[in-house]
Amino acid sequence: MGSETTPDMEVVEEDHHALLRQQIEAMGIEPLEMPPEQPAAKIELGRALFHDPIMSGSRDAACVTCHRPEQATVDHLTLPVGTAARVDPETGARTPGPQLDFVSRNVPDLFNRGHQQTVTMFWDTRLEQVEIDGQTRFRLADTNDAFSPNNYLRILPEGLDNILAAQNMLPVLNRLELRGSISSMDSIDPNKPNELATVHDGDFEAVWRAVMKRLIEVEGYRELFAAVYPDVPLEELTFVHAANGISAFIIGSFTFLDSPWDRFVAGDDSALTVQQARGARLFYGKARCVGCHSGALFTDNKFHNIGARPLGRGPDKTEFMDRGAAHRSVAGPDHSFAFRTAPLRNVELTPPYMHNGIYNDLESVIRHKMDIKTSLWVYDYTQLRPEFERLVHHDPERLALVELTLSPILADGVDLTDQEVDDLVAFLEALTSPSARDLEHTRPESVPSGLEIPNIPPPRDVDEPDVTE
Repeated sequence: MGSETTPDMEVVEEDHHALLRQQIEAMGIEPLEMPPEQPAAKIELGRALFHDPIMSGSRDAACVTCHRPEQATVDHLTLPVGTAARVDPETGARTPGPQLDFVSRNVPDLFNRGHQQTVTMFWDTRLEQVEIDGQTRFRLADTNDAFSPNNYLRILPEGLDNILAAQNMLPVLNRLELRGSISSMDSIDPNKPNELATVHDGDFEAVWRAVMKRLIEVEGYRELFAAVYPDVPLEELTFVHAANGISAFIIGSFTFLDSPWDRFVAGDDSALTVQQARGARLFYGKARCVGCHSGALFTDNKFHNIGARPLGRGPDKTEFMDRGAAHRSVAGPDHSFAFRTAPLRNVELTPPYMHNGIYNDLESVIRHKMDIKTSLWVYDYTQLRPEFERLVHHDPERLALVELTLSPILADGVDLTDQEVDDLVAFLEALTSPSARDLEHTRPESVPSGLEIPNIPPPRDVDEPDVTE
């Protein structure tokens, strides 16, 4: 008699899917819409810029240095290393070079970032979409810029296609990511100074002009820009045009709507396993994940202090800890240690997690959120590599500061069984698009500058199993 359980099991499966569908319909959850199609010429311009180290002061790093296609648009490091890195010749491991440090926050993925539901950018949400005189503009709020008060609540230039393009304006300004230290030299010609690094930190326009000067000196870029902007004279091209190209490439290459969850929301009950359906019901119900991870992108675009153990100093070197949203002039000390809700599409593929990369797997993140206060204090830092272990804060007085502003959304904790944790992980895995598992085809064979593309993975042996399957 014990073997005659299949009919009952089928009923359970049917019920979980039906109950989930009722749940999401009641919440008004609809399929994610595809953003506008990007022109092919614009994608090709962005592809070149994304991969070309001409964009960095020392001509040794590019967007792809940290946003690696073969690693699901991240680098799988707790904290990334940008320009002027020391590179181990045997392992390829990158550590900060002279006068530099790790970039202060974990690399965000690039999946579906060009969608209209995205209205903030960066872990501290310092870049926001705003309406000014009936026009959509993009405002940068960064109190870390002590050199130029005019850059507080700065409105970025007109002509940007979307907030993703606005974000693309900023890495070339960052000394740790692309610009380099003030005394850095050109990696191609060691006798030539890095002219981007000598610009005053508050003079954004001068850096953008210097990057564009480099680009339009290259015939291949003149041709690519002309194909996208045939009516714009060469001398009128600005870095806004380049940023729009990079945005088009990211949207055209890393936007996916074919996850099991997408198929389920569109009406296919068979797209989810029973466990994934159970996990979804928890996500939208008992576990209260949807309180922050809302919308089709699974983010509310807001910031919250969820008690992640502090690591390093963050972007403001005058602070002893990363205060997150409190670096913004529109967020006061009550929002210290609050960080932007991470979107969850393809999250399975993009460890480590949190704004500072302190957790290596999704189960650990879920267990952290079950009791954020306790997790703050008992965090096991030995899960990190030694170079990141040393950056973890342990001082009780500093941890008490973090505790002061913990988010009330998770203050009461969530009581989940081991099975429910497993179910939630299974649901998060249902947010993975099969198309996102292999992105190496998004790399070009070469770039117009003729420089070597960073981080080209070694060719895989034909007999080596494909770990993405």
